[in-house]
Amino acid sequence: MSRNIPQGKLDTASFRCKRMPRAMLGRVSLAYSNGAGIVLYDLLHRPVQQLKGRAPGLNEQSLLAIGLPEIQLKFCWPGYEPYDFTEIISLSGLKCNGQVAAAVACAYQMFLQKASRLQPYDDGRYAIAPNSRFSIHSLALLGLRHVYGDIFVAELELQDRGMMM
Repeated sequence: MSRNIPQGKLDTASFRCKRMPRAMLGRVSLAYSNGAGIVLYDLLHRPVQQLKGRAPGLNEQSLLAIGLPEIQLKFCWPGYEPYDFTEIISLSGLKCNGQVAAAVACAYQMFLQKASRLQPYDDGRYAIAPNSRFSIHSLALLGLRHVYGDIFVAELELQDRGMMM
């Protein structure tokens, strides 16, 4: 069983777009062909080539074709929006969406480490703590959503151990 992690509130008025792409992408799927997300741990520790066979979106170059040298990944984790976490991901030298997905997984690993030292601004339902259920072992990347300009947000799901590929 898996559950999508809801997006926190996006305050687009505070976004500072650095560059405009050639085109808007909408949503880019980075999931397995059966629709299940790819666990962040696998994106960090398995060769992208190994994952590409079961996740066709990883082979594509749609994220690279928009002509941006880098993207801003906004972290809209429920309860942590006021902290305004953003990570710059360089697209320079990357050859496919799979390498972008691995960079997103790395950014989320850093986000989880930082957020685990902070208090959420809500009831704590999605609180990130050192031993919480939200980790690189249980969170899976479904895709990236193009918000505006060079700004993207990741779509994640929480996977139970039996669901992981």
